[in-house]
Amino acid sequence: MAEDILYIAPSVPVAETIQSVLDDQGLLYPVHEATMSDAVDLAVSYITRGTKIVVSFGGTASMLRKTVPARIIEIRYSSFDLTRVVHAAAKQSHRIAIVGFESFIYNARQIESMFPYPLCIRQVHATDEIPPVIQRLGIEDGIEVFVGGSLVVNAARRFGYPGIHIDADRRAIEDAVEESRWVLRLKKRRKNASARHGRSSIP
Repeated sequence: MAEDILYIAPSVPVAETIQSVLDDQGLLYPVHEATMSDAVDLAVSYITRGTKIVVSFGGTASMLRKTVPARIIEIRYSSFDLTRVVHAAAKQSHRIAIVGFESFIYNARQIESMFPYPLCIRQVHATDEIPPVIQRLGIEDGIEVFVGGSLVVNAARRFGYPGIHIDADRRAIEDAVEESRWVLRLKKRRKNASARHGRSSIP
């Protein structure tokens, strides 16, 4: 198995979708489920063995960019993904909160006018903000169902609220696979060109 590229998924279903995409393309790269600091530890262990590119999601991708010496490619949730999940949440209650990191919240702002009921949208900047935000929204704002990634869903469920997990569209994963392979090819071409230049300069 090649380890130039590492895929880190926020949940088992997403990891399985990534694996399915790789299998369809005949690619053998490691795929693991991890988030935030656990994902950083995992990425570091692979980078020490030669991994050059890490593909991940949302807040985990943001943390990886700040902490590991590798190229980070983020698989972004689309507005369509989020719209579908909000419709699923609305089957339980129209008092819905969408909680997440910057890129996730950007999409939430794009779709909020599409619904006949108001959406409560809250951006967080660190994982330790998630539990108090959820608790406050439930108690003070009367939110009854939460939409977000694994960290948000798990925190909501710990407080006794339904949590609806957003899963990335298969096409977004395919795009990230294509981008990561293009970046890897570019890195290898640059390395080879640098090696040739170095040899040519030796008398």
